[in-house]
Amino acid sequence: MKAPYDIEEIAEGAEKSNFLDLDIENRHIVILAKVQLPHRDPWDSMLVAQAQSDALHLLTADRKILDHFDRSIDATK
Repeated sequence: MKAPYDIEEIAEGAEKSNFLDLDIENRHIVILAKVQLPHRDPWDSMLVAQAQSDALHLLTADRKILDHFDRSIDATK
């Protein structure tokens, strides 16, 4: 499936904005087992685990995450 956006533009914008990479660490894996989303998407679960572990907000347009993770922010607004 082709993404509806240019990945290179996103990477360039993230770098210009001084965003940092968030590597997957052991502390994230420990939290991953506790993530309860209504779907079994492992990538979504890891994003939520990282946000929970590091006390971060998760910017997303994914309604399933928005409805079940209280530290999520609606990217469509």
